[in-house]
Parts: sequence; structure tokens; C-alpha cells
Amino acid sequence: HLTFLDDDLFYDPKESYALYNEMVRRNLGMTWDAPNGVIVSSAVTHPEIMAAAAQSGCVGMFFGIESGSAQILKEVRKPSGIKHFLQLGQLMHQYPTIFTKGFLMIGFPGETIRQMQETIALAQTIGLDWYSIQIVAPLAKTEMYDQFVDLNDSDRLILREGERQRVVERHGTGTFFKFLDADENYVPNGSEMSHIWFDIDFLINYTPLLQMTDQPRLEKAHAFLMDVCSRRVGANPVPNLFLGLVSGKLGRQQDQQQYVDRAITFLADNPYWQTRLSGLHIDVADLIGRCRSQKRLFPPHLAWDHSGSV
Repeated sequence: HLTFLDDDLFYDPKESYALYNEMVRRNLGMTWDAPNGVIVSSAVTHPEIMAAAAQSGCVGMFFGIESGSAQILKEVRKPSGIKHFLQLGQLMHQYPTIFTKGFLMIGFPGETIRQMQETIALAQTIGLDWYSIQIVAPLAKTEMYDQFVDLNDSDRLILREGERQRVVERHGTGTFFKFLDADENYVPNGSEMSHIWFDIDFLINYTPLLQMTDQPRLEKAHAFLMDVCSRRVGANPVPNLFLGLVSGKLGRQQDQQQYVDRAITFLADNPYWQTRLSGLHIDVADLIGRCRSQKRLFPPHLAWDHSGSV
């Protein structure tokens, strides 16, 4: 397996196309991925490259999207626009064996709740397999850093999402910024962004799993959540609960039971989560019931072999 750590993988379309076709011709028997954030406009402008990439063994490709707000994309001088992102969803749905992830950012200078809602709506419309969401934390001596200084929002200058969420889980007070109930013209401050990050991550990555019925996408979600639950999230019940949901849809009752029970234990041990999920207007008991009762969607004699065929 090979990983391309390249910020502009398709910079030379002819070269990229020739490379992937040569990999096919030589029948190398290898897989590869590109996790550094492919420029979307480059990918959709030359769809023949993606076809060649899929044939040559590509199993993972990540894309830089950042925001669903056309205004913010213009302000940060993003090389791709909304029209490119929408084309990306249509393009990548043709290659179900490639795991796709989009990079999103929230908390730009002056960003409103409405603009964050635009990011949620765009991500759900594109329909990539997963999204990594980061809170903007600019480097010193950059234009954006100076903007936060001018806004007197010092919390944002040192904010790094990751361990912060785990600290909140352990010491949460039960008082949260309610993203879904906020005025759409409100500009959140740095101290509110970690609450908003959780809500947006849930809305973008987890709620689509409730209605998902596409087998290859469910298989990819199952593999991804297995990794998340085994080594990343500690006592967070949300990924465990949804892994139980996805497992039930795939007919894996043992996984379904294990991870739903695990989520219930985490919920019981930390009342933070009951309050946190209620802020998203979620009936926790109803959600647990849905995860427990989810039935296999596909006949047991059918199996997805990750090559694109059944």
C-alpha cells in the first residue's frame, strides 16, 4: 500500500492520468490513498483521472472543502467553489470502493450560525463517507491571526480541537451553547466553538447513518467506526451507538449487541452525554431502541467484496 502525501496531487493532469494507467498496465497488485486533501476543482475538471485512479488501486481519497459558505470561501481565497463541491459528490458516488473524506473548518473570523448551517447542508448534499471538522486556529503572523486579535477573541488563538473534547466530557457542567436554537446571525466566540464542533460533527457524520441503506457505504462506515471505537474515542457513547446501528443493518448481530451495550454503559457512567444529546433534540431512549431493533437490510447470501461487485 502506498500513501501520496501531496497537497496538489492532480497538479499535472496528463502526468497523473499516465501514472495511474501505467500502474494498471503493470498490474502491480497494490492499493493507495491520498489523505492530504486533494484540490476539488482539479478532480472534477478531469474526471478521467478519477476513473484511472480507481482502476489503479485507489481505496481512499480526502478532499479540502473547508466551508459551505460562498462568502467565506471567497474571503479565504479557496481555489474551489460550491459548484465544484457539488460535482465532487456526483463524481465520487461512481466509485463506491474508494473511502472519501472531506476536510471542513468552522469558526472563521465573523462566521455566523447561518454560514455554519450552510456548511452542514453542503456536506450532507455532497455525501462523502466522512468529514473531519476542525475549529479554525490560525498561526501567528498571519492575516487571519490578526483578524482574531482585532475581534478580541483570544480563545480562538490557542484553540486546538482533540483532547479538549475529552476534557469537556470528563468535566462537563451540563451547560452548553445550543447550536440548533441559536440566532442564525449570531457570531459565536471561541469558548462556544467546542460545543458547536460536537453538534456539527454529529449532524454531518452520524445522522445520515440513520437513513443509510446503501450496502457499500454501510460497509465503509462499519470499518471506519470500528477503528474509531477501538482506539480513538474513549468513553464516548455516540460512535459506539452508531456502530451498533450500522452493524444491525449489515446483519452483524454480535457487533450490534456489543456496541449498543457499550454505549449504554458509557451513558450511565457519565450524565454529561444525556444532557449533551438532549441539546440536539435527541430522545436518547428512542435512539437506543432504534439501534437495538435495527434489522439486516440485505439477504445473508450477499456479501460486498470491496471490489465493486456483489
